[in-house]
Amino acid sequence: MKNQQYPIDSILAPLKEHLLDSNVIVSAPPGAGKSTQLPLYLLENLPEKRIIMLQPRRVVVRHLAAYLARQFDEEVGQTVGYQIRGEKRISAQTRLTIVTEAVLTRKLQGDAELIGTDIIIFDEFHERNIHSDFSLALCIEVQQALRDDLRLIVMSATLDHLAMKNVLPSAQHLITEGKMFPVDILYTEAVSQENIAIHCAQQALQCCSQNSGDSLVFLPTVSMIKRAFNWLVEHVGAGLVVHELYGQLEKHAQQIALEPDPSGRQKIILATNIAETSLTIENVTSVVDSGLVNVACFHLSTGLTELGLQRISKASANQRAGRAGRVSAGRCIRMWTHEQHQFLVAHDSPQILQEDLTSIVLAAAVWGTPLCDLALLTQPSSAQLKFAQQELIRIGALDEDGAVQPYAKQIDAFPCHPTLAHLILSFARVSAQLPQSPFKRDQIIAASCWAAAIVDEGLERNHYVRLADALQHMNRGTSHQLTTQAKRFAMLAKQPLSDLNDIPVELLAVCIAFAQPRRIGFYIKPHTVKLFGGRQASVEQVLPMGTWIVVVDAIYQQNEVRISRYEIIAESLVQLYFGDQIEVVEKVSIHPQHKQIQAKQESKLAAITVAETPIERPKGQTCVLAWTQYLRPLTLGDWPFSKSDQQWWRRVELALECLDSSTSQAHDEFGQCADTNACRHFIDLLSPQNDQLLAVASWQQLEQTHWAKMLHNHLPWPVQQYMQQHLPLQITLSNGFVAPLSYRENGSVVISVRLQKLFGCYQKIMVGDGSIPVVLELLSPANRPLQSTLDLAGFWQGSYQEIRKEMRGRYPKHNWDAPLP
Repeated sequence: MKNQQYPIDSILAPLKEHLLDSNVIVSAPPGAGKSTQLPLYLLENLPEKRIIMLQPRRVVVRHLAAYLARQFDEEVGQTVGYQIRGEKRISAQTRLTIVTEAVLTRKLQGDAELIGTDIIIFDEFHERNIHSDFSLALCIEVQQALRDDLRLIVMSATLDHLAMKNVLPSAQHLITEGKMFPVDILYTEAVSQENIAIHCAQQALQCCSQNSGDSLVFLPTVSMIKRAFNWLVEHVGAGLVVHELYGQLEKHAQQIALEPDPSGRQKIILATNIAETSLTIENVTSVVDSGLVNVACFHLSTGLTELGLQRISKASANQRAGRAGRVSAGRCIRMWTHEQHQFLVAHDSPQILQEDLTSIVLAAAVWGTPLCDLALLTQPSSAQLKFAQQELIRIGALDEDGAVQPYAKQIDAFPCHPTLAHLILSFARVSAQLPQSPFKRDQIIAASCWAAAIVDEGLERNHYVRLADALQHMNRGTSHQLTTQAKRFAMLAKQPLSDLNDIPVELLAVCIAFAQPRRIGFYIKPHTVKLFGGRQASVEQVLPMGTWIVVVDAIYQQNEVRISRYEIIAESLVQLYFGDQIEVVEKVSIHPQHKQIQAKQESKLAAITVAETPIERPKGQTCVLAWTQYLRPLTLGDWPFSKSDQQWWRRVELALECLDSSTSQAHDEFGQCADTNACRHFIDLLSPQNDQLLAVASWQQLEQTHWAKMLHNHLPWPVQQYMQQHLPLQITLSNGFVAPLSYRENGSVVISVRLQKLFGCYQKIMVGDGSIPVVLELLSPANRPLQSTLDLAGFWQGSYQEIRKEMRGRYPKHNWDAPLP
């Protein structure tokens, strides 16, 4: 069966020994034979064991199963079989089943003990697929609680084994070298994303002209693959053939791309990153790497998962380059500069940090262990967990306290996102309660299955922005996958499935919105849609104002949501299916220019305003709230204080400065009082006194409010007492004159008075328990400033004589003969 040596051979015997009593971590670079030779060895040397091996991609699962089956001169489904979503080829004699990670998760949920399985191999674990992380955590729990005889093998090309030791502390670590021929790495000038497909095609064509091997081109999207394919078809000669390779491609076309050309022609294979690992494509001696990958990223703010282009990691670049050195020496042309390469991240971010966790949070809840308590290599964020839990509460899988409900198991039985399962299980029942629905029952049942399949499988990216057009023009591979999945959903729901062409596209859009309301949008201005959650999104098409849409696909770049595919739904359907979620609220605000109350009644579907009507007399409490929100961010200079209110506040400031903080909590309560914090504290103090603002409709009325009177009693008692005793509003001078005190913004205290009023006064005047000197602002009979002083005695002995001479000539009728001390 085996006539050549592989690097992995050196660790196979130790691996067998370790499996007697421990788990094993295998570090083996590309080309070592870990995906092929290791499982073959286990099948031959452990004939009584049954094995499950996980692979991240469906195309790899099929291809690998076919290769391993050929080593036994058997068809797939005998000794070696596989199972992926919607497809299974196994039998009673199958001892090695190759599956995608999600399939293993479902197997565990159906049979926690995994009866009949002895060894589980996690291949290509460095890709950090969300399901591989989750299924490994479940397997660890099964091993610890139920099956101490179950053995786990984690295989990786680049993953740090020390990190793996955190979740598998007692596992043995085996290392082997890779089988790699020399690969020349060549860098080009930087190429823009718009031109990358054609540039890659040109490089691949040049590689084929310079050697006899095949070329593998890595491109991030199907649309770029199509662009490169169309260019190459026009430029290749008779001895060259071009193939596409991506997940949605039909199985037969995938297989042809992977196998040698029957006519011996050179091949150019245009592939997404599904060809990055595991697959050894024969005769590939050159790789052209775009350096880009299409990454799914879930945005909590919109509830949308977006596929976006980003630079690959250094680890991924090395994996791709390695494809050129599997069978002979080769070359890899990287479509970026050597300087750009230095700035690539070392490893790809784990999917568990980037994706919607609703499915695995539900799976963990049904399993019986919260996700955060499982042995995950990377723990998700609290924000991700909170979002998932809220979604599960919304659809009834969890109660408000997070407890699992019986409905959760029904939802979890469907191989799709929980909201889509909820759509399939409940949409027909909800529709039946709406007798005015324009749709027939069989249409409604089928539409839920088709809509779930559309969201779950996705449609290829093209220039068709309306869902109706995209469905009409989808390729054969997409159509097949969509149909397969819809039939599967209908079978699980035990319902018949009508043909897709018999389903109104508007009903499909309603179903998508029912499953995931965050996809609802409302056209509010040219090229702008308000989304259910409050974000705005751009759309290229011009639609009538007030048009309702359902977002099918969106692109999230630089904090902007751009809708790439949608469908229009009638307002009547929004009212029919989502009317119970529409809330009527009274919205009161302050007009920014006129500074007066303005009110309206709004009908809102989440953050989308459906309709609004002006209100002449809003409710008092809403007015109070509007004023408090308006006042909170203001500075003291902008606060509607009267002059007497300003005097009060400056006295408060002085009292806070004079009082020792150890004897008063005033400092802690007011913080830095001279800025907006004081205004915010005023608002907080007003809470029990809000009735003072009930009748205030304008800024002018607000200025007439007695703020000091309202707020004074809420000051700490030591502050009130200090103000009353040591910071009075007026003071009696030694000559009997009662002088008003003016508390200034700079913290000074001033008596501004005509000079004659101070005749007979010689002492310094102090307030604040003798700690604050009062400034005397001396005025002429015309109330013009003559001089300011803190020292009256010095004033009378000094500058007064000059002032007296000048003032006597100017104001002869006034007395200027002050009695000197």
